[in-house]
Amino acid sequence: MIVSDLGSDNRVFELTRDELDSLPYGVITLDRAGRILRYNYAEATFARRTTEGTIGLGFFTDVAPCTNVHAFKGRFDDFARRYDSGVDRFDFTFAFRWGSQDVSITLLRKAEHDDINLIVRGRSQAALDIAPLARNEPAAALAAGQAIIPPSSEIGTRELDCDATWEIGSAEESAWRAKIHPDDVIPTRRIVNAALARHRPYGVEYRLLGANRQQRIVQEHGAFAGGIAGYATITDVTERRRQESELWSLAHYDPLTGLPRRPLLLERIAAATAEIRDTGRVVAVFALAVSRFESLNDTFGRATGDELLRLLALRLGESVRGGDTVARLSNEVFVVLLTDVDDIASVAASGHRIRDAVSQPFAISGRTHQLSARLGISVAPRNGSDATALLQAAETAMFGSQKEACNDIAWFSSDLSTEVERSLRMEDELRAALERNEFVLHYQPIVDIENDRIIAVEALVRWNHPTRGLVMPGEFIAVAERTGLIAALGNCVLREASQQALSWLALGLTLHVCVNVSTVQFRQPQFVEFVKSVLAETAIPPQMLELELTESVMVDGFSDVIETLSKLKQTGIRLAVDDFGTGYSSLSYLKYFPIDTLKIDRAFVADIATDPFDRAIAKAVLTLAAELKVDCIAEGVETQEQLEILRGLGCRRIQGYYFSRPKPPADVTQRLVAETMPSSTPVYS
Repeated sequence: MIVSDLGSDNRVFELTRDELDSLPYGVITLDRAGRILRYNYAEATFARRTTEGTIGLGFFTDVAPCTNVHAFKGRFDDFARRYDSGVDRFDFTFAFRWGSQDVSITLLRKAEHDDINLIVRGRSQAALDIAPLARNEPAAALAAGQAIIPPSSEIGTRELDCDATWEIGSAEESAWRAKIHPDDVIPTRRIVNAALARHRPYGVEYRLLGANRQQRIVQEHGAFAGGIAGYATITDVTERRRQESELWSLAHYDPLTGLPRRPLLLERIAAATAEIRDTGRVVAVFALAVSRFESLNDTFGRATGDELLRLLALRLGESVRGGDTVARLSNEVFVVLLTDVDDIASVAASGHRIRDAVSQPFAISGRTHQLSARLGISVAPRNGSDATALLQAAETAMFGSQKEACNDIAWFSSDLSTEVERSLRMEDELRAALERNEFVLHYQPIVDIENDRIIAVEALVRWNHPTRGLVMPGEFIAVAERTGLIAALGNCVLREASQQALSWLALGLTLHVCVNVSTVQFRQPQFVEFVKSVLAETAIPPQMLELELTESVMVDGFSDVIETLSKLKQTGIRLAVDDFGTGYSSLSYLKYFPIDTLKIDRAFVADIATDPFDRAIAKAVLTLAAELKVDCIAEGVETQEQLEILRGLGCRRIQGYYFSRPKPPADVTQRLVAETMPSSTPVYS
């Protein structure tokens, strides 16, 4: 019978010895003091030592199978103290480092049993390459005077003068023992002496020192045929351990930055929370997502991106204390673990320090790069003490931050967790929606108020959700931007809007079709080529297409932006600055960029009737546009009063609900066809 699922672990107490030996994972039974009472066969084989050879030894003092045995012992003692009586079954599962592997450990106890079972899962089956000595075959072989040499044994090097076997108690054994690394002498002696006292087989692994202090790692398997007579077999496992170490390093350390990865980070979080228990101090986990890194990587190349990550790793390391941990979880996500912190105020101060470290410019190959990050924070014990839960909470807070480009800091809360879950569900739905072409375009007219005719339309995306109906962009654009889906969505919008322009052109309707372009989309290396391909597919006059870009697109990487805009302009399309006046150093770049249109942001139009400052800004933008000989459009016009004020300031083109809400293409077509458009009217200005 094999018991392999967690729900059946309580059956361990009722299994016979043969049934325990059939289990595919290790079971170790300890008394309350941590002494080993028994192993099952899988544990003996995985551990490369015999069951009988370690019975009675202290599991934590003599065997010590993991790198952080003190933290493990603390968990065991706490488990033994807390779960004494009154409940049928107690169990507690956690992840831990066991030898060179990461495992899942379940501590299990029933009220009527004083013993505690350790169930160990996750060790690789590759460990089963040593012939097991836990059963009776080796003892029988020794009794018959046969030497024991495991089939997979690799007998040691000539330099160390390893033999396949030697007799226990002989001069060869003494000479061999003299080569054992000093730190391994006492643990090895304990196991061998324990086996000798019980006349049982044993297995142990230790280091040997050769010439020039060269180290080899060997396994020793031995047994006693009677009295003190016995034989031991040596297997050189140095190369195997080297390979395991390399695999462990790859699994636990990022090769680019040298920082810990998730498994090692979780182990350190667990150790840190155990240390502050009942002290009144806190542990903080900061999850940090670098904004727009992929865009920088695509624009400047992977070599620059890699160097930027290495410099960021160094800077984060300099911003924390020596005992803290900086880890890298993915391409753009780093984690900082602060251990043994005084209070929440200290955590907050550290958060600002980390954020400021990220925001400082990075100089690479004569070019300066600016990063920003979203920072999520969880704190133990306030947000729990489980390592995985704390890391997830910090990541939840990080993803919950919506101010992607503003170095935002967010603390974990249950409400935030709910919001992030909703956001993640929407991300999955957005990916499916792109595959199923569920997005549709509505078009908002832009009107020349001199003749009340539509001269252009702005394409605005809507999500035709299968169950929720028409979903407005305010509900999904932020998620699309955070996940990078905005680039694919923007490309779909650009292609569909161009196809619609072709349909209007076939009806003899000529007007500008304006399409918003996101920062991520604009910075794609192949964006210009994509625009050219769309123009080629549709064969529309290029001047029918106008791309709207925000000021934020234009200030990052000035020279690269000029190059991209120049290439776009060479295709014949028009370029507009959307939401003008709300962004960065607006005036400084206008003389360099080939702009055709400025759009006054709705924020300056909403209160133009009552706020003299908004009116002055609108007038200044209109004057600037006239001096630069570019078009100017006022967005967000909703009332007659706003319209008349703008007309008085010299604004000729408006967009807003006063004239029309965004409409499906069929409705816009009907309106366009109904309008009388004299042939003498200029189609393109």
